[in-house]
Formats: sequence, structure tokens, C-alpha cells
Amino acid sequence: MGPHRTEVETGKFKARLRMTEYRGQLSATMIYDDWPTHDVFRKVDEDTLLGAMDARGMAAPYFFVLRRDPESPWAGPALH
Repeated sequence: MGPHRTEVETGKFKARLRMTEYRGQLSATMIYDDWPTHDVFRKVDEDTLLGAMDARGMAAPYFFVLRRDPESPWAGPALH
């Protein structure tokens, strides 16, 4: 995380990552402790994830895309 680690790190649990079934397919899911929300992630390619935010009370999930920034100092290895 580099020099900004203290700005984003917490000593308290806020969420956990689990494998869950979403729309019939096993997917990585971020389950939040304080909100009735799950963010589901699926790999599109080595640098892209498709996300779906599914929260209680939403009529439909909110879809989003996460892309790796190859110029970022936190880019890390490719997704497997």
C-alpha cells in the first residue's frame, strides 16, 4: 500500500471476501459487516473484473468494472 496505507487501513473488521454462488456461478464476494450489501466479482481478463453490487432493497444490482492500472505502484501481479 505504500505511504498511504495508514489512510485506508483499519484495526476493525469491515468486510470479508468469500466464494458464493451468484446467478448460478461461483464468484468472489465481498460481504460487508455494517451494510446489507454484497459486492460480487468475476474475472473478465487478466486486468479486468466485473462487479455487481447487490443490496437489500435495490430493484436491480448495480454493475461496475474494475481495471488494473499498469502504471500504479500498487498494480501487483495479474489476476489468476
